[in-house]
Amino acid sequence: LSLAPLARALGLSAADESLEREQQLARRAAAEAALERLGTLAGRPTVPPGVLESARTHYERRARHFAPSSPPDIVCTDAWTEAQRSVRHALLDAERRAVIALRNRGEISDDVLHEVERELDLEAIRLGVGDLAAPAPLAPGSA
Repeated sequence: LSLAPLARALGLSAADESLEREQQLARRAAAEAALERLGTLAGRPTVPPGVLESARTHYERRARHFAPSSPPDIVCTDAWTEAQRSVRHALLDAERRAVIALRNRGEISDDVLHEVERELDLEAIRLGVGDLAAPAPLAPGSA
């Protein structure tokens, strides 16, 4: 089975396909290193039950996904990543507006608003959307 037909269908040149293969190798190696590191984290009292198993499941899936027999993955392209980033920013914006509206209606306190906003800010930074303009604050009584 050749990857050439898939590469042509995806509009990939030989150089693009080679780059995809290198990225696949790097992602697989990273996932395998994470799986090895997981073994050293077991039994730590600061790690809640289930966290390691969830991480193990995630990295086992990634390792399988990026195995040499797997075809290049469209999900790993820059276009896909940018689309996902844009969608996630829009969703974080909706979350932020919802909690601001709750505070403006008096359903949650300023302290709760600030805590949830902090969580949303951290998520935005983690996803690389923290540099995008934050939505304008809603005035009290609007929603």
